[in-house]
Amino acid sequence: RLGLHYSLPDVPFYVRGAIDGSTVRGPARWRWLLAGVGGEVRLTDILGGFAEADLGIPLTSGSGVPVLLRAGISFRL
Repeated sequence: RLGLHYSLPDVPFYVRGAIDGSTVRGPARWRWLLAGVGGEVRLTDILGGFAEADLGIPLTSGSGVPVLLRAGISFRL
């Protein structure tokens, strides 16, 4: 996905925007325009946890409407 990520100053939250493409069903095509929010909690300088949610607008027919939820652990070296 091509996108932008903007971290809000002095808070653990960020906003995201992206365009999603795929080549799964034939030639390359853009599927969705995505916008979302997320948050990250740093446990140490290296280890943290995050959660994100994205909603999208379909750019082609048959793509459906995306609702993406992710959570996990992040490592920064």
